[in-house]
Parts: sequence; structure tokens; C-alpha cells
Amino acid sequence: MRLVWVLVGVLVAWTPSPAADEEGFQPLLTAEAWSGWKAQLPANSDKDKTFLLKDSVLICTGKPLGYLYTEKSYSTYMLRYEWRYPRPADLKEDALFPGNSGVFLHIQGKPMIWPVCLEVQKLYRDAGNVFKIGRNVRFTSKIDKEKQKSALKPVGEWNASEIIVEAIQLSDGKPGTRVTSKLNGVEICVGEGALVQGPIGIQSENWEIHYRNMRLRPLK
Repeated sequence: MRLVWVLVGVLVAWTPSPAADEEGFQPLLTAEAWSGWKAQLPANSDKDKTFLLKDSVLICTGKPLGYLYTEKSYSTYMLRYEWRYPRPADLKEDALFPGNSGVFLHIQGKPMIWPVCLEVQKLYRDAGNVFKIGRNVRFTSKIDKEKQKSALKPVGEWNASEIIVEAIQLSDGKPGTRVTSKLNGVEICVGEGALVQGPIGIQSENWEIHYRNMRLRPLK
């Protein structure tokens, strides 16, 4: 028994610290950071009825259509957050669940529904896919559907997303961005395009969804 405890102690001593892995990250969904978000919603809508921050968990009711967005603009960074949909009591098959939302990257121009940007999909059956919004936006991506399917957790459970946004040079020599999307630690989608900076947004699109532990670390 004594030998077992000695071995356990050695393993604990060599276990990496989660805090070390989070070094340099800035929390985005806290009471202190909440004032740094604005809402784009139909006229006369109440932001606090669509987006409720409770104990550092953002509850998005999904109605009306619109989105939250950061006042600050970001260019290259690592974004981590967790998300889940409340599980309907009568849901029998997860693959048929129609829950929908998204996280916007590099929002451009005047706020509108929907803005020119990149979207990290939160449509449940396509979670983690990255695509463009806007006809003239230059962006292409490739997703591994098998990895996406195996990484996705059942409706009602928390999923962890990690988005890496890096500066690159496009084939024509112009500056661009590479976006890598991970779902529960699995890399499932990589895309490249011409948008290089902009606010981050959280979409309201008909379904209640919860977000927590959203934090960002700038990259050089």
C-alpha cells in the first residue's frame, strides 16, 4: 500500500498544472468584462432579455435574432469557451436536434443582421465548422466530418471549443488569416481568408444556448 501511495505522489508531482496552460488568457464573460459587449438587435429590444449573464454563464435565449459583439477589435488570438444546449425532454435522437447559434470572428462594417464576418458554427450537427458570411468575403475551409461527429458530445452536455486565429500571407501576397477550429480537443476544421481583424460576436438564432469560460489570449 505504501508503494502505491508513493507512485501516486510521483504522478501528481509530474501532472501539468491547468493554471499554467491558461497563462495569458483574458476572461470575456465575467461581470467585469460585461460592459465591453454591445448588442445588435431589432429596435426596442432589451439586450438583457436576450443575453443574460448569470454566475459567469451567458444564457442566450435565441430571440429575437441578433448578436452580441465586443467593443474591442481583435486580430490574432486563441479563443477558448464552452457551450451547450439545454436538452429538450422529448428529444429522442441527437442527430435531429435543430439547435442553432454561432460565434462570429472579424466582424466588419456597420452592425447588421447578419454582419460580414467569419462564423464558427454552433448549429448542433455542424458544430465547429468555419465559414464566411458575406458574398464578397474571401475565405475557404476544409472540415473533417468524421472527426467532427465523434468529437461532439450529446445534447445537454458542455462542449469545449478552441479557435486559433493566425496571421498569414495569402497566395497573392496580401495579408490574411488562418482559422483553426477544435472541438473537445480535436482539430476538425481549418480555413484561410482575407479578413484580418474585427470584433468577436455571439449569435442569437432562435434557440437557447449557454456559453461559459470564454477567454482569449492574444498571439504575436
